[in-house]
Order: sequence, then C-alpha cells, then structure tokens
Amino acid sequence: MELVNMIPHRLSYGPVGSAARDQARLALGDITAPEFRRGRYEVCHYHLRSLGGCVGPLAIDQTLWFGHELQARLKDGGAHVAVEYEPGGRRNLAVLVGAYLVLGLGWSAAEVRRALPEDAGLTFPCSWIDPVDLASRRGAPRMTVQDCWEGVQMARDMGWLRSEMVEDGVVASLAASKFWKTSCEYDGAWLVPGAVFVMADPMTTIQDPNPATCAAFCRERGADRVPEADSLDKFRMLSQDSSLSPQRSPSCPGEALVGESADGLPEVCLSAAAVERDCHELEDGLLSLASVHTVCKAYGSGLARAKGCDLWPDARPYVDFLLEEGIRTVVRLNSPDEPGLAEIGGSYDAGLLAEFGIGHADIPVSDSKDTGRGGVPPRGAIRRFLSLTRHVGLEDGAAMIVHCKGGFGRSVFLACLQVIYRYDVPGCGLLGWARMARPGAITTPEQEAVLRSLSGRGDLCRRYDVPIGGLEGTSAAQGCCTVT
Repeated sequence: MELVNMIPHRLSYGPVGSAARDQARLALGDITAPEFRRGRYEVCHYHLRSLGGCVGPLAIDQTLWFGHELQARLKDGGAHVAVEYEPGGRRNLAVLVGAYLVLGLGWSAAEVRRALPEDAGLTFPCSWIDPVDLASRRGAPRMTVQDCWEGVQMARDMGWLRSEMVEDGVVASLAASKFWKTSCEYDGAWLVPGAVFVMADPMTTIQDPNPATCAAFCRERGADRVPEADSLDKFRMLSQDSSLSPQRSPSCPGEALVGESADGLPEVCLSAAAVERDCHELEDGLLSLASVHTVCKAYGSGLARAKGCDLWPDARPYVDFLLEEGIRTVVRLNSPDEPGLAEIGGSYDAGLLAEFGIGHADIPVSDSKDTGRGGVPPRGAIRRFLSLTRHVGLEDGAAMIVHCKGGFGRSVFLACLQVIYRYDVPGCGLLGWARMARPGAITTPEQEAVLRSLSGRGDLCRRYDVPIGGLEGTSAAQGCCTVT
C-alpha cells in the first residue's frame, strides 16, 4: 500500500518507509506518554500471555492520547505528518487514525472508510480467542476496523466523547487517567457514561490487595482503613493455601504456540506446563488467587498486574463508588459459587447493598460455550434482563451496574443489548465501542455475530419478541462523559 493523503499537504497514512523526506513521521513507538502504554494491547489485571490471539483494538485512553499527540503535531501550520504503521500494527493504527478524524476533525465513519477503504475491512480476532481457533470457520474474526470507527462516531454523536479530549492536553490527560484508574480499581468501565457500567464481580476486586479498593464490602463509616501492608500479608498467606493452586487456562489446550498467523497476528498460547511454571515464578504466588477459570487473572504480580494499578492507594470502597457515581441498581449475572469465585469464598451478600438503598437483582446466566450458543444467553434470559432494566434510570437519571464473574462476556453482551434497546443504536458500532471501552469484552465469535446483526431497537425487539413500550423517544445523552 502506498502513502494515502487524507488531508492534502497535512496528513498522510501508510506503511513504514512510505513517507517523503520532508514529512514528519508518527508511529506507535514514537509516543512516549505513559497513558499510551507504548501502543500495546492490554487487558488490565491480566497477564499478556492469557490474551490468546487477540491483539486489539486499543483502549479508549490510548485512543484519546494518540489523537492528542497527532493533533499537537498538526498544530504546526506548515507540518505534514505521515502516520506510519508496521505490518503487525496496521489495524490498531488504522483505528487510531480514524478515531482522530472522527473525534478531532468531525469526520463521519463513512468518510473515513472512503479515505481508507483497504483498512476498513481489516478484522480483529475475538477477545481471549485461542489462536488455534483462528484457523477455523467458527473462530474467524468478525469485528472490523470499520466497526471501531462507527463506535467512535456513535460515542461522539451521543456525547460520550468530546473533541476537547484530543484538542486539549489537560483534558486528554485527565480523561485517560480516569479511564485507567477506573479499570484498575474496579475492573470495569462505563459502557454508557453515567448510565451503564460493566464490571467483574466485585469480590474478585476485593481479592486484589493493591489497590485496596474493596478491603471490605461495605461503606467506610469513619472506620480506619486496613493498612495496605496488613492486606498484603493476608493475601500472601492465602496464596500459600494448597487448595488455591494455579489452574491451567482451558483456552490454551495444546503446547505453546508462538509465531505469526498469515495476516501478521501474533499467536501466543501456553501449554499447561508453561502456565504452571509462570504461575510459580510470579512474585508472592498471588497468581494462585485467580478469580476466573476461563483466563488467568493475576492480581499482585509484577508481570501480570497492569502498570498503574498501584497509583491510587486511596481508592473509594465499593459502596462509596456506587453512591458517589449515582449507581442505584446492580444486576448480577453470575452464580455466587461459580468456579473461580467458589475458591475465594463465593460472591457477595446482596443484602449489604440494600442497607444503602441500592437495588439488586440476580439473573443467573451460564457462560458455558458448550451449549451450542457460544456464550449467547438464551432468549428467556435476554427477555427477562431487558424487562428488568428497560426503565432503570430513565426517570431519576440513576445509573446501573451489570456484572458477571469476569466482566467481559455475559455482562457486556447483555448490557449492549440493553443499550441497543434503550438508545436505538446499531450493534456494529456498539461492538466496536464496547471492545475499546472495556478491553477484553465480548468473548466469543457468536456474541460478536449477534451484535453485528442488530441494526437497532426494532431489530432487537423483533428477534427477541420484546415490546418497545414507550422507549421510542429516549435520548442517548445521559450523565457525564466516559472518562472526564
């Protein structure tokens, strides 16, 4: 591919080495801001080796920081910036460039597609997918770069993102920091700012000694917080319990695979022996506190914990977070004693939330991929969920949390259906937005396919026999922005 001039004499895009001598080059490796994390795809709290064949898209905070960096370079009136990609990083960079054009310059996703037609159709493998499955028809990537561009346009049009987030360095930094801080502290993210928050079961965060977000599942009422050193000692003792031995991730069934697929995607998967060896090598053995059985959650280890998790030692206790963020309803989709939770004492007592006027509902949904649905909840569960959540927050502006065990599959999928139902947005763009707002979200190709097939509210209601019930005029603009 030759260099593409997206803005004549100002902005070009192409492979490494395609820029002219008089053009200023910008590549992923040129951005040194900590918020950008060197342009690497990561899932907060999870070991890089547990991510399977997934390589992107990059998170919202990285997207905003790239846009700000590009905007700053374009401010020089005579500058001609050439954004260059390495072969393996093309799809991520294409998303970033398109996101800047949409958010910073007001382009539509369709206009970006016309400028970069070859990149629009590039695909991303599903989150956590086994690299071996990428060669099969079932595991074939479905989400496209275009879906991500449409997701950014949707977020801009809804008011969830603003142009100031790339134009103003202070705003960009604050937005990126809040996004990362929320991910680190609560293992969750705003899918709809001020309205719908998706996250892992909070008990998995209580098991995280740093930050001590949930030293106890209660609101601090003048009581002294547990010193961090004491918390660390407690969890070191727990990690020595032989009943909490490291578990092999079932997403890695064979021997280690390291290499590149035909389209340049890195393929990394660990054998059972490699997983166990790495677990023992991680400091303090805290990987043995893995809170999910589908992937390795590795709180407390230098290798596995996402950088930045220790920057906020004064994190709000969980219930304080709910009250201060205006969250008045919590929906739990996981069973209290699922594997991965049972080992750490199970899920929480919902009665503790009632003491603070926070509503709670349980809609147990299996995350099994062996039912033939690929992790897509049954129709009855979908109807029940939509019926329960259809009017939450519409009158009083209160927000809701939807969580499952890990906070990536069931919770995000059903929350996306609720967003489509309430705000009448297309599933393709929402899929792209969800995977940028909550890296690791949507965990099976089947879940991706369902979302991409829904054009809006009417399509959803017809498929699942759900009444619209007076939501036709619902506005999508609600609450504060995602990361400000």
